[in-house]
Amino acid sequence: MKAVGHAAVKDRLTRDQARAVAGDYGDALLDTLRLSLGMVALAALLSLWIMRRLPTESLAEGEV
Repeated sequence: MKAVGHAAVKDRLTRDQARAVAGDYGDALLDTLRLSLGMVALAALLSLWIMRRLPTESLAEGEV
């Protein structure tokens, strides 16, 4: 986050504005991380639901 704050100051923002930009950037990163982890969890649950229909035993050679 320090790099974002330094870049904001370099682009002629005040220190308070730079802190606000860095804070908002950090919050956006956390929100994106939460969303992506939620999507991974949803994909895992969906795959478990789809896999429930797979056979649990192997078929004998003559039972096709």
